[in-house]
Amino acid sequence: MATTINPLSGQNTTRPGATSAGGPSGDVASFEQILQASAVASRENVAGTEAVGTLGADNDATEDRFLALLVAQMRNQDPLNPLENAEVTTQLAQINTVRGIEDLGKTMSELLSRFDQNGPVASANLIDRQVLVPSSSVFVTDQDMSPVTAAAELDAPADALVADVYDSGGQVIRRLDLGAHGPGLVSFEWDGRDGDGEWAAEGRYGLRVRALSADGESNPPTSVAQRVMGIERGSDGLKLRLEGGASVPESSVRAIF
Repeated sequence: MATTINPLSGQNTTRPGATSAGGPSGDVASFEQILQASAVASRENVAGTEAVGTLGADNDATEDRFLALLVAQMRNQDPLNPLENAEVTTQLAQINTVRGIEDLGKTMSELLSRFDQNGPVASANLIDRQVLVPSSSVFVTDQDMSPVTAAAELDAPADALVADVYDSGGQVIRRLDLGAHGPGLVSFEWDGRDGDGEWAAEGRYGLRVRALSADGESNPPTSVAQRVMGIERGSDGLKLRLEGGASVPESSVRAIF
């Protein structure tokens, strides 16, 4: 009975009706030495990969060890009961599949890296458009401005929703009654006028939303639509430079107008 070893998996395969051509202490012993040396080299290569990140060198070493073991296996086969072509083909297909998966992963990493580098170009179409981003401030630029779009994020139903616009001194200049709403994003507009119907002076105003229900009063987070003036890359990814001078992560955009 002859025993062969799959170079890739290390599993024994026994074919009945045959004996080893090299005897117990000849070529078989040499083959076992190759297996042991391969195991040691494998552990050394893994340790080296973790230390310096040389994944490509480790892959090449793995393929070299596989081919050396396959050649040794073919040399030590029983000439009266040689390896079937299908066995050799299967083993070659296994190492080729592994290598193909590794190459595919490397290609995908390169594509993702290029996509990240092209981020500012892909986001250029946001310039001069309105984006809804987390904010508690609204701006009045002039009396011909369009209504300011804002929104509140409710995590529970509200029997009454009230939005207050207040000046730098904390005085409410306009109160908007938004009615009852369920959970979710509730959008509304402010036309830039105070409670007397007069245009508010140019500048920055605060925005606070109150949600009233049987459980009490809460202040849900607010978002305000602001114009994008530019795109910039920061250490934590792409950022949008807004009309008021602030910069926000691109991932914080809730809606685009």
